[in-house]
Amino acid sequence: MALKSGASQADLFIVLKGGEAGGSYHTLQQANGDGAVTLSYGVFLNSIFSFLIVTWFAFLLVKGINHVRQKEEAMEEKQSKECGLCFSAIDKRATRCAFCGSEQEKTG
Repeated sequence: MALKSGASQADLFIVLKGGEAGGSYHTLQQANGDGAVTLSYGVFLNSIFSFLIVTWFAFLLVKGINHVRQKEEAMEEKQSKECGLCFSAIDKRATRCAFCGSEQEKTG
């Protein structure tokens, strides 16, 4: 069934078995009201389309959050160094390791 002006994609359907009055139906509501058995593929297409839109925006949201986290980690790495004894991340300005207490050489 082709879409008529003012009709939505949800009105796309195929009549599998006619209803009590029979004949052709212009809308899904008419077919269901007459008791016809229909295959409502327009509703299915709308659901798939809506699902794809929501998943695309969720993907973009997660991608943006991961990008921000990577920037924060890069900034954190620039501000820290690794202890030579316990291999813990400590501040670049530290003269002693906060974890093992070993003396660190002074870096600018």
